[in-house]
Amino acid sequence: MKACSVPGCEEEDSLPFKCKLCDQLYCAKHRLPEQHNCLLIGIYQSDKYKKSKVTQPKKKEEETKKSKPKIRGERLYGPRETERKSVYLEPQDRFLSRSSFFNIAGFRNDYFNILTTLVIFSILVTLNIIVEYTLYEGAPISVIDWNWVFINIGAINFIFGGYFVVQKILAKRMREGTRVVLWIWGIIIGIMSIFIPLFAIPGFLTFKEGSSSYKNRGKIAFSGIAWILLWCIVITILMFGNGFGVPYLASLSFTPMLMLTFTLFSLLPFGIYAGKYISGWNRQLYIGTFVFTFILFIVFLVAKY
Repeated sequence: MKACSVPGCEEEDSLPFKCKLCDQLYCAKHRLPEQHNCLLIGIYQSDKYKKSKVTQPKKKEEETKKSKPKIRGERLYGPRETERKSVYLEPQDRFLSRSSFFNIAGFRNDYFNILTTLVIFSILVTLNIIVEYTLYEGAPISVIDWNWVFINIGAINFIFGGYFVVQKILAKRMREGTRVVLWIWGIIIGIMSIFIPLFAIPGFLTFKEGSSSYKNRGKIAFSGIAWILLWCIVITILMFGNGFGVPYLASLSFTPMLMLTFTLFSLLPFGIYAGKYISGWNRQLYIGTFVFTFILFIVFLVAKY
């Protein structure tokens, strides 16, 4: 029990009040500086007194906020950082980002990821065409029809880029969290495919964990597949019709083969492939899409050869 510091006050208080100015103990009646005629009352409204009223927890909280470093240009994906970076991956797929073979990365802007994917894809396809003509067929590089190369590269970029853009637009309308990521080893395998007949998908569309149902994810994934199939059908018709009088339209023989191969790989029903989301939403639609894509691939081969 502490007695009040005011002379003559006999009250004892089990919870005495401590003055912020003179640090003496007072009862409830004399707790304010004016009530006990504090000698330091002249600085009652000074900055020192105002600062003394700030509680310690707030100080610590403010210091913590100030000491927290700001990270600029932070990558959203990468190996061994899955707690922060795998928010756009399903729990069963997080092993992919931990895997040394399936490292994924990405920039903050999805459309920059799409542009990066298209640039890499264009370079790899162009180099593959050059190697096939010069190394395997023994023809000089001067015989390459660059008009044919550029029109096919342009068509591939249009279809491949539209695949991601259509999915992003639909996801935005559905208010679903999505992220376009780059597959590091897919790019490396793509470099190998310049000389060896391999195929790797350099980019994926992933969904934020717990942000949507399989129905919405299936619709978004199917929209991109439908976009590719639509344009492959158009190009196949143009090939059967010999371009309908337009020579360069008849030369789009390379584009459907590449895009249909990409579609068949994308329809694999596991990992972060589009096929997993489509099969999880509608199994019959998935089977029908896969069979239709395979038949269209055979029809294209017949039309080409």
